[in-house]
Amino acid sequence: MTRFVRFASTIWSVIHSGRKEPGEAVDALMRFYREPILRYFRARGVPREDAEDLAQELFLRIFEKELLRKV
Repeated sequence: MTRFVRFASTIWSVIHSGRKEPGEAVDALMRFYREPILRYFRARGVPREDAEDLAQELFLRIFEKELLRKV
């Protein structure tokens, strides 16, 4: 049975402000989404250390590819 992980609503104002102040936006997004992402991976049976690595990789790819600038 799949367990659902609740994510907070997207904070679009932070995403849009990231175009002007990327450092602050990155910090805010990681604070806001890190734990739900970790819970998502853990709910699928990923060990804690691996979930941490996957979450870090996810954020890295989002920021490297500047995906937030495209939303």
